[in-house]
Amino acid sequence: LLLLPPGRCQLYTAKSILLPATILLLINLLLTMGNATSQPRNKTGKKVLVQKIENAKKTNISVYGHNLEEIPEPVFQLTSLRTLDISKNKLQRLGKIGQLTELKSLNCEDNSLHSSALSPISKLVKLQSLSLGKNQLENNPANQQSFPKLPQKIKTLKINYNSFSSIPKTICTLSMLEKLDLANNNLASLP
Repeated sequence: LLLLPPGRCQLYTAKSILLPATILLLINLLLTMGNATSQPRNKTGKKVLVQKIENAKKTNISVYGHNLEEIPEPVFQLTSLRTLDISKNKLQRLGKIGQLTELKSLNCEDNSLHSSALSPISKLVKLQSLSLGKNQLENNPANQQSFPKLPQKIKTLKINYNSFSSIPKTICTLSMLEKLDLANNNLASLP
């Protein structure tokens, strides 16, 4: 047996080789990659390694429950961000969130957002899921501009636990909408 410093390696028997854990991981990666012509492919025909790299670019961030009063500025520089969870904070504004044009899912639940703070969301054209429950959102039927226009690709919209007395007309224009949660609002009627 060959011994190396503790914590830096794993111990193997006479038939094995003793190597640091990081080298073992690299060897495993090289063995699973194969050469350029023998790379395994998935069901769609993509090379597995290429797909793993593509998947690594799809990032998400959660700053759930940090009592934030504003979204940290570095978040707005993550232009490849797909999922952002900023729920359970003390946000009153969404700042430059419109710069995150790759976002597909945005969770803003349990903050202090008013309807007027939502206008940057209209720039998120790839957004498919939007959670705005437990905020201070409302709709003034006399002024339909109080609730902003939302991206047309939204499939899931949660606006539960707010103060809507009517459903904003902009929601009624979302042609791809599949799920709408309006629970615990002050709705007098449905359109």
